[in-house]
Amino acid sequence: MPATHYASASRSHFSGQIFTESAQADLFTDGVFNRYLVDSGVPSSGLIRAAGISSTLPHMLRGDELVSAFSDLRGFELGISSLANEDEVLSRLVDAYGQAPDANRNYSTLLHDFGGVTLNDLDIVAELNDGSHPELDPDGIGGTSYQSLNGYGTSTFARQIAQTGLLIKAGRGLEVASLSRGGFDWHSNQGGGENTGNQYKSLKDVSDGLKSFYDGLSAINPDTGAPYMDNVLVMICSEFGRTSYENGSLGVDHAHATPWIVMGSTANVNGGVYLGHENTLNGDPGSTPITNWAAYQPLADANMINARYLNHTIDYRNLYGEIFDNFLIDNYGGGSPNMATLLPGFAYSDATMIGFLS
Repeated sequence: MPATHYASASRSHFSGQIFTESAQADLFTDGVFNRYLVDSGVPSSGLIRAAGISSTLPHMLRGDELVSAFSDLRGFELGISSLANEDEVLSRLVDAYGQAPDANRNYSTLLHDFGGVTLNDLDIVAELNDGSHPELDPDGIGGTSYQSLNGYGTSTFARQIAQTGLLIKAGRGLEVASLSRGGFDWHSNQGGGENTGNQYKSLKDVSDGLKSFYDGLSAINPDTGAPYMDNVLVMICSEFGRTSYENGSLGVDHAHATPWIVMGSTANVNGGVYLGHENTLNGDPGSTPITNWAAYQPLADANMINARYLNHTIDYRNLYGEIFDNFLIDNYGGGSPNMATLLPGFAYSDATMIGFLS
């Protein structure tokens, strides 16, 4: 989706990220995928339904449903050197958090709930750290490390996306994971596409990680007899795009619309390039993928703001709506997503569907 954004867009990193991850133009709101976790109503006990695979919890997962952030699954532990002592401490913590919170004490319920989620996640991650997963072993097992497993690289992003794949294969109920990869704010010396350039190296890190993730999840899930990837959808987004022309410092500045990318298997994604229903410049507001690139160029030129900013042709909330309604709907137990709750103030409907999902 090469021109995805929203009207009256912000070019602030902070505001743009909050708006994008909450699906609302409001700085004081919960995250759009946290609302999904609440709306779908799946029990969380014994599961890791969502995870921020990052040093801090992404805004899209903040809200009433408590979600953990894991910068590195290998370090998610109590840090007690003695296994016997750790087991004893965990046992006492389980007993403590198994008791009802004191409603008369400030923050008692919140602390109780956070403690319960943390203990649940500690238990699951401890099972994964049993020595059988190269993704979680910095030294490798039998000469195999996560770097070489399916071609993963050595960057932080490569490690985190490898661990995301492990969580999916572990079958512990993961529905939503959020990863963040910075390093694209090149106002100067961006590079001209050469493999030593700053932007090239950042894009290659993301591209290599996604390729390895896809390859790893193309393995057959023994529980379903189909590739894991048939039940996985990857969405790549940014808070805003960049100017279409280089500035005097050989970089690009904050702009409006930006490419959003969805990746999956042919079982769930209709591959193509989509302009969406807000594309009325060529008299065709439909959602058919672009095939005539010669005709697309003058359309792109006409879709500029101040001759520098690409205007959006897809409102990103239509993209979210299609994911809720056509991909995550299986987690509603026969019900339907409440779009008024998930996308407040936005009228999503089948008539505005982009069409990228099977």
